[in-house]
Amino acid sequence: MPIQQPFIQNKIQEYTDLIVSTRRYLHEHPELSQREFETKKLVLSHVRQLGLSHIEAGTNSVIATLDTGRPGKTLLLRADMDALPLQEAEENLCQKKTAVSKNKGVCHACGHDGHTAMLLGAMHVLCDLKEQLRGKILFCFEEAEETMAGIYPVMEALEPYSIDGAWGMHLTAMHPAGKISVNEGAVMAGANRFEVVVHGKGGHGSRPDQLISPVFGAAYILSALPNAWVNEIDVTKTVTLGIGLLQGGQQENVIPDTVTFAGSMRYFDEQAGMEAVEAFQRICESTARAHRCTVEYKSLRTQYPPPVINDAASAARAQNAVKKILGEEHLIQGEPWFGSESMALYLKKYGGAFAFVGIRNEQLGTGAVHHNEHFDIDESVLPLGTAVTVQYAWDFLNEHEWRDCDGNTVSSGQGAGYP
Repeated sequence: MPIQQPFIQNKIQEYTDLIVSTRRYLHEHPELSQREFETKKLVLSHVRQLGLSHIEAGTNSVIATLDTGRPGKTLLLRADMDALPLQEAEENLCQKKTAVSKNKGVCHACGHDGHTAMLLGAMHVLCDLKEQLRGKILFCFEEAEETMAGIYPVMEALEPYSIDGAWGMHLTAMHPAGKISVNEGAVMAGANRFEVVVHGKGGHGSRPDQLISPVFGAAYILSALPNAWVNEIDVTKTVTLGIGLLQGGQQENVIPDTVTFAGSMRYFDEQAGMEAVEAFQRICESTARAHRCTVEYKSLRTQYPPPVINDAASAARAQNAVKKILGEEHLIQGEPWFGSESMALYLKKYGGAFAFVGIRNEQLGTGAVHHNEHFDIDESVLPLGTAVTVQYAWDFLNEHEWRDCDGNTVSSGQGAGYP
């Protein structure tokens, strides 16, 4: 029979202390990308406690499996685990934080501690509901999201699995605490990072006529690029261009051999992003040539990563899950986020949805932007995110179609009796 929402809510309440205490522990003991050794141990302790089988990927990623033993679909639930190389402030926007990093120069300033805690909580609840579910759930704890070093080993490790959909959540300071958005379409931007070296011929600054200055070459490239963004990029498909690094030379009377600049493009439409790369490359090379310079690309055409796109069916299912378990007042229409996320690769391959859980609470002082030393979260939203994850998994696995052991599609009503 269909599960009743109060039952899920009671289960969430049962695990609320575990979820919050786990988040606080992870916040106080943050670990950088590919160094999440203690975080991995914590995850594995829960996996073993629940008797789940698991595999490991890369250095610290963990993929645990809940197999109900009944035919059905396979759902991937994902959370990231790594922290940032940032010294945390002890206060948020108005008061001392509940939890502060004990690791100097490292802190959770993006919410990954909360993501891991919510997924661990959901794992406990869903294991308790095992007899009322069908199919399989993969709980994926991904290392090194911030550097994109974790996603590729994880995707390789997932190859043997037949996955029907993916789900994830991201805490966000853009939304008021407890408000959740899960829109259809592009919800986070794709990114293309670039690093360009302009080569010339350096020497003493007293005779620039005998040299080839990469300083002017780089300067003219940077001044020419905005013209392409105005005149060539489709105005209905936003592509941002951000230059964050410009380096060249060490003293005023020596012209260097090279000048380097680097930055990123962000976009919600992959085709527009690739066209922007082509324009970028053409302008770099033609402008450099006009100034007798050459260009070398340390990076250019590597997507890092593609846009995060929620398919229509998954977004609708997620919106319904929010309404059912929390109430319609918790669901909002969010604006696309120009940040990028490795979750994009799961959704591109398997389909699914990525939801955003608001953490901004002015009275508590939570609302500082992500990757900021004052970043903090309203912990009261953690059980809400966990509840939506559980409801989404329930709805996904117990829908009217699933595969039998031979891979054939079998139809039944939601909540029908199990064979």
